[in-house]
Parts: sequence; structure tokens; C-alpha cells
Amino acid sequence: MADESMQTPDEGSDLIEPDDQIPVRIDSLEADGVRPSVGDTVTIRVEGTVKEIRDDCVYVTPEKINDTDLNEILAESGNQGDEEDMLREMSSEADQAGMPVGGGY
Repeated sequence: MADESMQTPDEGSDLIEPDDQIPVRIDSLEADGVRPSVGDTVTIRVEGTVKEIRDDCVYVTPEKINDTDLNEILAESGNQGDEEDMLREMSSEADQAGMPVGGGY
């Protein structure tokens, strides 16, 4: 039986919403020297540490985005004051990515 003390990604109210945003350094998104524009689709890589595993759900604390330390990104974007909320949102987004940590099946 699953432990009810921690919500799984599809049960929580703190899941990332379609309009939520996370800061990413623009130079890490360049393709062939071209920076993205508003409306472009991009792919980012979030690196973190597995903090807990419950049933088939892995909970990861993000540490880097596209090889840049999260604290550095937050300092540049002015979002240092509420780092815990940003980490929670990023973790939720990673949970919703659909591919398990480690590659696939």
C-alpha cells in the first residue's frame, strides 16, 4: 500500500501550471549561435539529486539547469527570495516530464 503522507505528481495542488515559468540562461539555449525568441520551443536539461522514491515516483531536488548552478540562475533572475518555491515548481515539472530518471524502460 502506498504511503499517503506524500502526494504523487498527479494528486498535488502544487503542480506546475501551463503559465508557470522557470529561469534559464539564454546562452544555454542557443542553437548554432542563434538565441531563442519568444514563442520558440526549447528543450532544457535539469540535473538534481534523488531525495526520495515512493512507489513508482522519484522526487528530485534540482541543482542545475543546462549545466548552470541553480543558485547562479536565481541570483541573475532576481528570484533568490523564494528559492524553495522555485525548487518545488521545477521538481513538479520534472515529475510531469513523462520519462523516468535514467532513460526509459
